[in-house]
Amino acid sequence: GNNGWYRSLPHVSVDFSDAETFVVQKNVAVNSISQENMDCLLLNDGENRIEAWGTDSGNLRSVPVLKKVFIDREKPETELYLTSGECKNGWYNESVVLGIRAEDGISGVAGSFLNGRIYERPLVIEEDGIHNIEIYSVDNAGNFSEKRNYVLKLDHNPPYVDAAVIAREGLSLVKMNAFDTVSGVKKIEYRINGGEV
Repeated sequence: GNNGWYRSLPHVSVDFSDAETFVVQKNVAVNSISQENMDCLLLNDGENRIEAWGTDSGNLRSVPVLKKVFIDREKPETELYLTSGECKNGWYNESVVLGIRAEDGISGVAGSFLNGRIYERPLVIEEDGIHNIEIYSVDNAGNFSEKRNYVLKLDHNPPYVDAAVIAREGLSLVKMNAFDTVSGVKKIEYRINGGEV
């Protein structure tokens, strides 16, 4: 792992020795809980305080030795949030502000990434078009969250409508075209002399 954290359960061994006599009692506690099987210590995610002490054949007790072991086997949680106006048919019609929320309750979040770059503050998307968004986070132990991918579609501008009137003897033909190079045209609506659409 990173920063003194293990990303899996480490093998912890405790050795006891006495230069003058021999060890008659071996004691190990993890987080103040006595451990019966010293070959298989019960460690948990988070901080583990391992204390060991022994007693020799002269009934002298050693000074306890303390070792802290930090374990984080969990991936951080990462989610995208955005603020914007209304989304119709999968398209936003005004700028969108993107942000990342990340949590890791064990070693803490080291950083988040938006499209491969370090995320520092919310990002404003103003350019029309289709934007691919990828987010993920890493915790202080080096665990990566799942990568999440999103598609954001933005079109600020209404379609352009072009109308032409072709008049012939007693007959007029109205020809309309609509263009939208970003999200496309859904439909054309028109009114004649203030009537219904």
